[in-house]
Amino acid sequence: MPRPKLYHTKAERLCAHRVKSLKYYEKNRDKINESRRRTYQLQQQAQAQAEEKERRVKQARTEKRKLKERSNLTSQLMRRVNEQYRGLAEQLKGTPTAFFDTLYQEYVYNANIPHTPSTTFAEVITLLTVTVDTMEKTTGQLYQAGGVTRELKEAEELTRKVQLYLTWAEDLQCGAMEGLTVLKMLYKQH
Repeated sequence: MPRPKLYHTKAERLCAHRVKSLKYYEKNRDKINESRRRTYQLQQQAQAQAEEKERRVKQARTEKRKLKERSNLTSQLMRRVNEQYRGLAEQLKGTPTAFFDTLYQEYVYNANIPHTPSTTFAEVITLLTVTVDTMEKTTGQLYQAGGVTRELKEAEELTRKVQLYLTWAEDLQCGAMEGLTVLKMLYKQH
């Protein structure tokens, strides 16, 4: 013969299960709470690690985007410096040395004709001064955009070359003001 039913309704079964679970909890309270604490701590650590990883990924993306923007700006500024230098080279019509030779020869040839002695040099000095100022400004922007980079060094080198041309022109103008003998001496130095 089968065993008699202890619980005849669903409510009686639920009540008996609650009592049994409560007894088990009372008996094993420390183990259960320790296990729950450990699980909670592991979840918190995992969540903190996931948040940290997400923060790092986001930061890396931001830095990559900024680096790309900076790189684009740097290359754009470097292009501008090169365009300024090429534009100056086109205006000088050839190499700077050939240009200054021609300028000197024209001045010496026209020295006997009455005109303002340094008009030719003044035009060249104005052109070079504007170019140097623009290139220095662009080089400063290049430094601010990317710091010390290969492009900055190239821009500084081109700017130094144009400054040297400006110095030549100013020296020739000073020599022209002093007279032909001083101008010839300065011309031979450069």
